[in-house]
Amino acid sequence: MDWFLLFAVYGGLLFGVYKLAEYKNRIAIGYVLASFIFQPLLVILILAILPKLDKKSSGDSIFPVEKKKKKRKKKKK
Repeated sequence: MDWFLLFAVYGGLLFGVYKLAEYKNRIAIGYVLASFIFQPLLVILILAILPKLDKKSSGDSIFPVEKKKKKRKKKKK
């Protein structure tokens, strides 16, 4: 019973990290993996301090996100 409770709490913390990273428009899977290496509470604290990114932003000015051009369909007459 103790192991089940431990896994449930740890899973809940990982889910919280995932949702907070998604809300801040960060790479959620990366923060969840960081939670496995470090403590999830530490990662939650770091995410709480970081500002929310725009959806258009990649989060890194060195590797800008390129927009794909949309193809226009030709209308039949």
